[in-house]
Formats: sequence, structure tokens, C-alpha cells
Amino acid sequence: MSFVITVASPEIVVQVSETRLSSVATRSLVSDTQRKSLIVMGKQAHFVLGWTGLARTGNLSHDTGNWLWQRLYEMNAVELPLVQILGDLTGLATQDFLALPESIRNKRCEFHLAGWHMVAGVAVPFTCLIYNDLTFKALQGHRLPIFESAAVASPQFMYCL
Repeated sequence: MSFVITVASPEIVVQVSETRLSSVATRSLVSDTQRKSLIVMGKQAHFVLGWTGLARTGNLSHDTGNWLWQRLYEMNAVELPLVQILGDLTGLATQDFLALPESIRNKRCEFHLAGWHMVAGVAVPFTCLIYNDLTFKALQGHRLPIFESAAVASPQFMYCL
């Protein structure tokens, strides 16, 4: 199990993530090294991105930390506006995770982003969650949406900005 804790305010973003890769099946440590957070310092968006969920496939053909880095690099995220990054990453996650040889339960994943992006020339703070394993609940009287973890992954990733 992994943890990503992100705290954001208009002036500062702090993200702490656990980096140990553990096996649920064997209940043992697999590795002390895993890329769990990335920092993107783009022309239109600056943010930290951390993730939880599927770390590697059983045959090691997929590593989510490396996958994230590769996809952000390939889309040239440092040049793109935030909404395009989110749309592209959400679409790529849907496409690529669907093709993984893992059970639908094991494909659960969340990407936590926080930082600033340019809106009409002004840096505006944001938080975002890209996910395939959460159920959205809009409860009356709550300012923010409530999410509950689902037992299995959806075949499609979504995001909440």
C-alpha cells in the first residue's frame, strides 16, 4: 500500500509520498526504490505529481513511475497548458492500463497533482486527481466532492480539477 499526502495553498505545495514497493500477494517488500513523485516546471504549469496504485505488472513490463515520466516527456508537458496535460494523461492512462495483463482489481491507480497554472496570464493554484478506482459522491452541504475507494478499477480514467 502506498500513501501520497499533498497539501496545497495559494503560496506553497508540499507532497510527501512513500517509496517502498510492496507485494500484496506475498505481503513483503519488493523494492526500496520506486519513482512515486515527479515535478514538472513547465511554461504554463508548475506542479508536483504523486501516485498510488498499481506499481508494476507481474512480468515487469510496466512500471507506473517510469510510465508517468515517459508519457509526460513524450507529450512535452513543459510546453502544454494544464487542461491539455490532464486530458492527454487521462486518455493515455485509460488506453495503456486497459492493455495491461493484470486483473481489473490490480489496475486501480490514482495520480495526485497540485501546483499552479497560467490563466489569462496569472498563476492560479490548483489540485487535481486522475483516477480509475474512486466513486464520486456529491453530498448535500459539502463544499468539496467526497470520494470512496472502489473494490475494482474502472476501465476508464477520469479527472477532477
